[in-house]
Amino acid sequence: RPMSMGQIVTPRHIEKQPLVHRGDEVALELKSERMVIRARALALQDGGDGVTIRVRNLDSGLVVRARVIDPKTVAVSVPQ
Repeated sequence: RPMSMGQIVTPRHIEKQPLVHRGDEVALELKSERMVIRARALALQDGGDGVTIRVRNLDSGLVVRARVIDPKTVAVSVPQ
């Protein structure tokens, strides 16, 4: 967003850069206390660190929402 000279930069002026881009293949992880399940997935949206995006499991075709962990990993939460 455009700013004026001398304007104070606040968090609303800063846009997080995506770590994951739409079309990237990522590791989809589901972790619990006793196990970790991993699958290959395709990112359907861009997303920065900690942002929740939609991904498609490449084996099942199922679309889920997962949180971006790093450029190659997203994680789904286990219901408590």
